[in-house]
Amino acid sequence: MGQPWQSPLGSPANDRTSRLPLSATGQVRWRVPLPYDHVAGISVTADGTSFVSAGGGITALDGPVVSWSIDTSAAWSPLLLDDGLLVIGATDGLAVREQRTGRLVNTIREPQLRSDPAVLPNGLLAFLVWLDGSTVLRATTPDGRWGWQHELASWSVGRPLVQSDQVIVADGATLRAFGGAGDPVWTIDLRQVAPESGEVEVQGPLVGLSGGRILVAVRTPHLVGYALADTRQGTVHPLPAHLPPKPLAVPLTDGDRERLFVPGWPEKDDYGQLLPTVTAVDIATGEKLFQHVVPTAVRSMVGGSTGVVAAAGSPTPERWATYHAPDFDLSDDCYVFFFDSTGVRGEWQPGRPVTGPLAVGADGDLLVPISGELVSVG
Repeated sequence: MGQPWQSPLGSPANDRTSRLPLSATGQVRWRVPLPYDHVAGISVTADGTSFVSAGGGITALDGPVVSWSIDTSAAWSPLLLDDGLLVIGATDGLAVREQRTGRLVNTIREPQLRSDPAVLPNGLLAFLVWLDGSTVLRATTPDGRWGWQHELASWSVGRPLVQSDQVIVADGATLRAFGGAGDPVWTIDLRQVAPESGEVEVQGPLVGLSGGRILVAVRTPHLVGYALADTRQGTVHPLPAHLPPKPLAVPLTDGDRERLFVPGWPEKDDYGQLLPTVTAVDIATGEKLFQHVVPTAVRSMVGGSTGVVAAAGSPTPERWATYHAPDFDLSDDCYVFFFDSTGVRGEWQPGRPVTGPLAVGADGDLLVPISGELVSVG
């Protein structure tokens, strides 16, 4: 079945969704101390080994038991490969290590790395770099041998998207797809959603949907929200729902319906204060399924295979350190909610700041980094 949580955004589709069901009981299974105050990312193998990365290192865990821990510059989340290797972004490029021991196998020197890598079906690693004033999509083998590269005409946001045997990036207001050998396959002009001005800004990573479609968070002079690009037809149209374009977006399929869970527009309380929300909509119709107020802005979201999404947030560690006190308790502002299409399904209160992105474990548990700990929540 492969890894339940292979990469920073869950899978090559960047959909933050596992093929395993989230159990969503809200019960703690185990917790283990971490040597990091803030976590950059978590990836999980099919046998349950978790790799936790932070600015100061990477730690491998077999459940709550530490297998190995290495001090190194680990700027991004690990990407797990099928041959027992992992790839992690570092200050000087990409480091390739053994999953079992953490031994350094190879370093791919890329001092101007601009994104996490994605792995193509042919085994190449695709990532963005900054080269001579331009953004470049580059592909190499895990042992550092040259594959191919393409200079982009404009900026690009987020990790490359892999769909089928293609790698796709946003090049300014254009989506570009390349085959595994680097051959250009197709382009889609996102300015179709802004015919009045022709100005489109992509706001987050591309998200793959079924049927070769792509969800794109966009901002134009007349539209903020999401667009759906159909790679088979070469067309793009706005999602029929008015939503703020955010880097966090979790699409889920439930029967014949596709739903999208995102941080929604804030609501005003009785005093005029804006309160953050989580919103779910039907992708096809734009129908709002629910909107739920949360204590603080959502920092991370993940989905399972049975229509359940977990969302977490908390005060920043800096705000916590400055203001949390017995007479100003911020514990209730730290949360993990489980949602389905009708609203809140369950919750867990961590009691301390959530200090990194969530991940789905091999048993359908939710892995939550909090201050100095990793917690498995069923």
